[in-house]
Order: sequence, then C-alpha cells, then structure tokens
Amino acid sequence: MRTDLFDFVLPDSAIALYPAEPRDSARLLVVHSVKGGCARDDADLDDKQVRDLPDLLRPGDALVFNDTKVIPAALSGVRMRGETRAHVDFNLTKRVSDNTWRAFARPAKRLEAGDRVHFGHSEDVCLQGVLDAMDSSPAFIRTVSWDVVAWNAAAAVVLTDYDALLPVERNILRLLFLDQRSRTLQLDWEGMAKFVVAVFRADIARARADVSVEPLVEELHQASADFARIWDDGDVRGFGDGLKQLRHPVLGDITLEYSAFSVDGRPDLSMLVYNTTNTVDAGRIRALKAGQMKA
Repeated sequence: MRTDLFDFVLPDSAIALYPAEPRDSARLLVVHSVKGGCARDDADLDDKQVRDLPDLLRPGDALVFNDTKVIPAALSGVRMRGETRAHVDFNLTKRVSDNTWRAFARPAKRLEAGDRVHFGHSEDVCLQGVLDAMDSSPAFIRTVSWDVVAWNAAAAVVLTDYDALLPVERNILRLLFLDQRSRTLQLDWEGMAKFVVAVFRADIARARADVSVEPLVEELHQASADFARIWDDGDVRGFGDGLKQLRHPVLGDITLEYSAFSVDGRPDLSMLVYNTTNTVDAGRIRALKAGQMKA
C-alpha cells in the first residue's frame, strides 16, 4: 500500500482546537452513496450539523463510535546525520514507557536506524527530554503567565495530572486559587499562596509582561477573594531555591527541595525542578509512577 496517497494539506485554520458549543452544532459532512460506492463530485456531498444525524439514519444503518483520546502528539524535528540535515514530522501513537513512544514518521524514508533527531526551539535542546530524564524529581516548564506547557511523569503523579486538564486549566495560579485539590495538597496553603503571588509579581515585572497578564489577574481577582486580598497587598519576592511541603493523598507528608532555572534562548520560559530530600521518598515516587502504590 502506498501510504503517501493518504497525505493531504490541512491548514491550521481548519483544525478545531476546542469542541463546538453547543456540541451538536459541530459540522457533519454527508457523503451520499452512488453507483460504484464513492462520491464523485460536490453534488454527492452535503454540509450538515451533528444535530441532523437522527434524521439521516435509516433502518439497517451501522453507527460506529470512535472513542479514542486525542493527545497533543505532533512533533517536528531535524534529523542529524553528519553534516546533513532533514526535517521529519512525527505523530506519537502509544506511550511504551516514561521515555519511549511508538510513532509514525513522515517522510519515513529520510530515517535510518541510529539516526538522531533533535526537537525543541533550537538544534541542541529538547526540553521534554530533559524533564523525562528526571525520573523521581517532579519538574515542569512554565511561561511568564505561569501556564504549565511541559511536565514529566513524576510531576503528574506528585503535583497535578496535567494530562487530565485542558490547556487553559494548566495554570499554576488558577490551580492554586480555584482548584480545591490543589488547596488540600499544600500543608500551608496561605503561606504558599502569598509566596506564589509575590514571585509572580516579580516575574511579570522582570519580563515586562504586565499588560499581557492583565486578563488573568482580572479573572482571578473576580473569581477568588483570597487572590484579590493577597494581590492587593502588593508584595514582591524573588524565586530561587527553597522547600515545598505537600500533603499527598498517597505519599502522605513529603518535603521537596525546589530550584528554578531559566531556559537558554527562551526568556519567556522557566524550568522548575523538585528534588526529594531522601532516597526513600525518591523510591516511593518511582513506585507511584509504576502504579505500585495506591491510596
């Protein structure tokens, strides 16, 4: 089979990033059966909406449901082979382990066993690879508005299961002030909340991002009386190294040492790494990732 026959151009503007509202208003393409089994021209096609589906079904029709979960799994990389370079696109299909995925590559003919492919914002860095290499240390990448845009498996089981959240929900401030689980996870929520807001103020001032984060600040000011109170205090603090104490539903009380790092060439990004203070907790995090510990 020639798989290249299935290739087609799909512009970003035609890709739905969020579900239609209301859901049944989503567009539906109806392909009418014709002699030979295939639609031959536009006359054999109809633009409908999902709400029209009941009227289109006939006795004996088969309705097939696709319940697969869509993940953000498209990557573009540069294959490195000596002095030659070639761009290759990948679609991840199945996670085999913390650091291994099955994937489709296009064009696959540009790849040979042993080739090295670089991903990321430059040819010498792959941020996800750096995160995944820390198997017992929760770590993530955040933007200047404190959106979490990348994380490792340890962060998902110890801090927050970011995979289960919509992109707009993966914001440290929204989680801290609007999510009840995040509140209960903190041994000293009030102290942590004051610290986070003060560091956030310092970050946006340093990045000169006051205007870009105004909508987020206004949203939280309206949604959380605690945020409004703490924000209006106007405290500003720097962020470097320190301790974070959590009350985890499985691990119990745990203390982590955190450090913040800038990302070379990306002043809008920061990497936060949380290290355990002893080997016992490190082993327990590995066991939790492997599904060997339950609440």
